[in-house]
Amino acid sequence: MATHHHAAVASFWIAQTNTLIYVVHHREDWDGITDARIGDRQYHIGTIAKDATNLPMSYDLVTLEAVNKNG
Repeated sequence: MATHHHAAVASFWIAQTNTLIYVVHHREDWDGITDARIGDRQYHIGTIAKDATNLPMSYDLVTLEAVNKNG
């Protein structure tokens, strides 16, 4: 399980689906990053919408799915 620490600019919680969408500074390569930990919660990275411009003000949208420890 690969994790990466990244400062989020904004986050949005979607309660019905148990997912979070984080807006983070653009990262050229997300290969090998499969999970994230925020506080004491573990998340699986669902999708990453990368900003194609690759400029200093570029941001990616990372969808995190809450990991259910009970099953």
